[in-house]
Amino acid sequence: MSEAEKSGKRQSDQKQAQSTVSVKALPSSYRDKLRTKLAKNKKYPRQARRKHVEGHAMVHLVIKRNGHIVDWEFRQKTGHDILDRAVKRMIRSSDPFPAFPSEIDGQRLELTVPVVFRLE
Repeated sequence: MSEAEKSGKRQSDQKQAQSTVSVKALPSSYRDKLRTKLAKNKKYPRQARRKHVEGHAMVHLVIKRNGHIVDWEFRQKTGHDILDRAVKRMIRSSDPFPAFPSEIDGQRLELTVPVVFRLE
């Protein structure tokens, strides 16, 4: 990569960082809306329940100001394909999230959330 390309990438990364909202800066009411939307769309697969399969995933989300998910990835998978597929369905079903409230500055939000499948 040339010096000009490196410089351009650094500037782009800096702009992106400046326009990214800190999770700590979110009003609790908006955090609750995000949690509620994910919980509503999380479905424990019947087959996993029958087989007593449990797991814990960590999912990193990038959300635009309008609430649409622009990117996401597993930071940690559950260890079970059936539960990982359920996480993917949950993410797809949760898009879009509510748009950012007007008091939030920034164009995108990055957050990592736990997704737990546990039989009670």
